[in-house]
Amino acid sequence: TEYIDVSLNHAENAETPPNFGFTFDPAPVDTEYKNCIAEMSAVIYPIKFGIQDYDTYFPAALQRMKDAGLDKVVDEHRAQFEAWQAANK
Repeated sequence: TEYIDVSLNHAENAETPPNFGFTFDPAPVDTEYKNCIAEMSAVIYPIKFGIQDYDTYFPAALQRMKDAGLDKVVDEHRAQFEAWQAANK
């Protein structure tokens, strides 16, 4: 049997991702975050897993996510990440 070396030899060229060490705190948008998680299960997962057609169902699914507070969650995530980046230069 041929042994394939899949150890850390590839790490020589690896780069650290720009978000390494960042953790999002959803507390400031707790309600919206929980609403988005619930909507994701209801409307995004059926599309993701091929139960529903993307072209047909995604526009309404995206609107439901936005109605649940997606934009507020994304804005909060962006603000936290940018603050973290500035503090970790």
